[in-house]
Amino acid sequence: KKIMLKKRVILFSLFLAFIAYLFLIKAPINPRLYKPPPFISVNHYSNLVTEVNTSTRFTHKTIHAPESLLIDKKKGVIYTGTAEGAVRVISLDYSSTQLLVGPEDFHRALRAYGAKIGEYAPIIRDETIASHDLQALCLSDESLSRKKLEKETTEHICGRVLGLRYDVAKENILIANAYFGLFSYNLESKTLTCLTFQDDNGAPFKFVNDVIQHPKSKLIYFTDTSLKFFRRDYRLEILEARGTGRLFSYDPKTGVTTTLLYNLHFANAVALSSDQQYLYVVETSRFKVMKYHLETGKLTLLIENLPIFIDNIRFHEASKMIWATGYPRSKMVNWMASHPWTRTLLTKFPFWKVIVDKMKRRNGILVGFTEDGKIKKIYYDPTGTHFAAGSEAQQVDDELYIGSIRKSMIVKIPL
Repeated sequence: KKIMLKKRVILFSLFLAFIAYLFLIKAPINPRLYKPPPFISVNHYSNLVTEVNTSTRFTHKTIHAPESLLIDKKKGVIYTGTAEGAVRVISLDYSSTQLLVGPEDFHRALRAYGAKIGEYAPIIRDETIASHDLQALCLSDESLSRKKLEKETTEHICGRVLGLRYDVAKENILIANAYFGLFSYNLESKTLTCLTFQDDNGAPFKFVNDVIQHPKSKLIYFTDTSLKFFRRDYRLEILEARGTGRLFSYDPKTGVTTTLLYNLHFANAVALSSDQQYLYVVETSRFKVMKYHLETGKLTLLIENLPIFIDNIRFHEASKMIWATGYPRSKMVNWMASHPWTRTLLTKFPFWKVIVDKMKRRNGILVGFTEDGKIKKIYYDPTGTHFAAGSEAQQVDDELYIGSIRKSMIVKIPL
């Protein structure tokens, strides 16, 4: 009895200590109340759903989290940015893969631009770079292990490549590096150039996300997801829900960066309308896509309350279909949105990131909608066997190529 009593006293003391810890420790966020739209699941669109039961998958030890896909059918290649801060090129038949741009190239381009390490990445010190071989730190077999990459411990040093697009002439690849800014890679000279790493107030970007160039004006549009959090803290940006994302334009002729939109909630993907008059902008944590009129600057709604946390959207010219990928929504996330205290409490737990990741539903989902905001097709993998954690979908003829936010694979499914 004395032993049992002693155990209970110890357990109760530990419980009280943990409660005191939760009250005393400061949360990394100051969440805002948000009344989300009613929860909608895939079942709501059952008549539009096609269950995915076949796929072709490409995996390789150097291809982890291929966020964005730039597919060139004529060249027979896929360009993709990966979690270790690299851009790689893969043959369309998956027979070969090679490094195009590495983390060291980004640092070199920034130095050539005139940027100092403490300017373009305030969380990196000069001695941090000097004491590391970037090749070994970012691209060695050990550093390329999925387990190590998912810890995101070196991401601020190696960078994280997100959006990829051709420029208008298809001579350069425009690259959105979450930590380092906006870049252009010339395919002929094989040189990387930094276009900008800071906003129009001179502040360095924290979370550059997606990029696209307008065919006529030649202006380059891109998003910066957060004013407060870096990419590795993207969970905090969603949980805080204060909407600090922005949309920018960059003029290649003058080198001028201009802020077009403020207060976007997890500003993510961008896409041009078929008439090139609008820019579609994704607000991930609001489950919606907005329309930005390029001439007037007016912002209107395209589609909302989607059954998905949208990551990227890509427009297919021939089918006039906009393909959106991401994670399926969950009821728990909807409930927490209306109760800010739960988000504050959650981030005080030592393993809060693990808890948040467990909330993400592992099903694969891909939503196709039109330019008038009507959902036409949903591809769904209820078990996540064929694809899950989709980051971007590119339609090529009658097939969809799907990148991933977390998985070490590129998936191809038939339409």
